[in-house]
Amino acid sequence: HAALGHCSHQPVDLVVMRHPLPGALTANFMRSLRARRAAEHTAVVMVADGEARELRADAFAQGADEFAALPLAGTAFADLARAAVTRRAAPRQADIACHLDEIETALGRRTVRERELFFKLLATLVGHDGETTAHCLRVGFYSRAIGAGLGLEAATRDSLVLTGPLHDIGKVLVAPEVLNKRGRFNPSELAAMRTHPAAGRRLLAGSRLPLLQEAAELAGTHHERWDGRGYPDGLAGEAIPIAGRIVAIADVFDALVSDRSYKRAWTPGQAIDQIIACGGAQFDPDCVRAFCERWEDVLAVKAAFDAGGAAADSFLQRGLRAQGHDAA
Repeated sequence: HAALGHCSHQPVDLVVMRHPLPGALTANFMRSLRARRAAEHTAVVMVADGEARELRADAFAQGADEFAALPLAGTAFADLARAAVTRRAAPRQADIACHLDEIETALGRRTVRERELFFKLLATLVGHDGETTAHCLRVGFYSRAIGAGLGLEAATRDSLVLTGPLHDIGKVLVAPEVLNKRGRFNPSELAAMRTHPAAGRRLLAGSRLPLLQEAAELAGTHHERWDGRGYPDGLAGEAIPIAGRIVAIADVFDALVSDRSYKRAWTPGQAIDQIIACGGAQFDPDCVRAFCERWEDVLAVKAAFDAGGAAADSFLQRGLRAQGHDAA
């Protein structure tokens, strides 16, 4: 039960288990594991005493990716386990391709000018902030998952996929030495960092393009808090636009589960516990509930982008070239 719970709350690359387990435990464990979307790409290596052909055949019949006989030879077992993980991870490349295709589809519903600006703004943000393309795109997909949990219409969810990645665009107006500082900010640096929501809103304001209008609202409100203690305007409750309330959760979750210069990544389980704890104070409780309801989707996005971060960078470069801009 503990192992299944662990695999339900965070991506796990490899499970090594004895075979056979007593009674029907092996079959029950494998059935429960494969029923969890979060464990879709988890490789299972079963180990047994001896190389009996019957044990090997039964292990594969139960759904094992590999079988090894005890005692285990370190190097040989490591190679076997690595191969099992690689085979299971291969579909993730298709997963991220599907996600990137979904961005293309959403962009296809926008004007040529909006498409061009999406790639230019994303590239500017990635180049200035030091964030990865994958981080920016993940925030959009986490936001879409929350929107689905709230029952938002498809067009609104598509918008979140495109505007979510631009939520921090105001950071291009924050000094790089502040953005890239290791360790805690002093009061003046913190004040400078907290200018980025209002700066992003000003940067995008006044456009006739719906994409920029939506992104301006989101950029200006994603650091507001449900209890009114956020910034820049101290908005509270439903006075905060729904996109800002959604991206607030998506952004914090991705920051928690990512390595930063000042901290190590949290596990997804630790991060969702923190999100839940902040519901009703920092976060809209309805958005928190939607986030939890779509947890399997959140984990699937994380797993796909963890495995295909380079594909996200290539997507951005291709997008820039398609608009006639130097991808370098």
